[in-house]
Amino acid sequence: MNLLVSSLVLIALSLSALTFLALENPNQELGEMQNSAMMFIKYLQRYNLHIINPQVYIYRLNIFAKNLQKIKNHNQISNKSYIEGINQFTLLTEEEFEQTYLTLQVPISQDYNTQEFLLDEIPSSIDWRDLNAVTPVKNQGYCGSSYAFSATGALEGIHKISGQDWKGFSEQQIIDCSRKQGNQGCNGGFMENVFDFAIQNGILQENEYPYEGHANFKCKKTNSNQQGYKIQGYYNVKKYDCRGLEQAVAQQPVSVAIDGKFLQRYHSGIIGDCGSNVKLNYGALIVGYTQDFFIVKNSWGTNWGEDGYFRITKTNTCGICEAASYPFQQIINE
Repeated sequence: MNLLVSSLVLIALSLSALTFLALENPNQELGEMQNSAMMFIKYLQRYNLHIINPQVYIYRLNIFAKNLQKIKNHNQISNKSYIEGINQFTLLTEEEFEQTYLTLQVPISQDYNTQEFLLDEIPSSIDWRDLNAVTPVKNQGYCGSSYAFSATGALEGIHKISGQDWKGFSEQQIIDCSRKQGNQGCNGGFMENVFDFAIQNGILQENEYPYEGHANFKCKKTNSNQQGYKIQGYYNVKKYDCRGLEQAVAQQPVSVAIDGKFLQRYHSGIIGDCGSNVKLNYGALIVGYTQDFFIVKNSWGTNWGEDGYFRITKTNTCGICEAASYPFQQIINE
């Protein structure tokens, strides 16, 4: 009975929404509007979303329909190297997406501690997933914490490569406890701040400080007697040095800052252009490369992109070569 009532409510809301779409877009074909409305019903069911307020339902459907049109327009361009598609962000405006997720806070000036690469010869390709140095894809939820996931990914990678027992590190500890280093919880931060935190305090395992997806006002007390895992330091790749970035990734997974605006509708393929107005606003993790592209781990779950990953060309696409960093090889277990 409840299922029947829910279905009838969805149908009624969709009929109202169709009327609204017809008024808003008089030149749009009725069949397209009906298709958008039906797809929206399936979309809400797939992502287990419930919208009861009719005005909110119509508002979100209108956004959904506009995003569908953007996806369609993009995929019709023959020379595009990547495909857009429906995901958990399709009912958000670009402004909402940016305010929630594109919150990276890159310092105006950075004190670069760069590493000189003595060997120019590196493998033509590498994938640290195949070498068991990458944890499964995580999901940051509705929290602007990409910086934390990027940095813990780099820490997890070097921890495994340096011969330690496999550990997944705590993003929630970073969100709650690293404000002194300059991070702002779910309102953004920067990967180097996380590395500074790990140098000074050590970082706990995920199971010792589990992820909640929201910021707490202060650090939580834990039952763990461990002091956490400390790193000795970190290096920055020289700004705009894409070859240096590739050499760094040949050693280990590397944290990077990028312009994430094109990720909202990304589905698959190789991102090769972000336009001229690039802004570093999102943190991710390069886990490998081929001759043509970097392989980048994201933190939006495995239902997004290519099982949680995306590919991007090895030029300074989306600013990927402008603010990359990675921890020192040795991690100290206190």
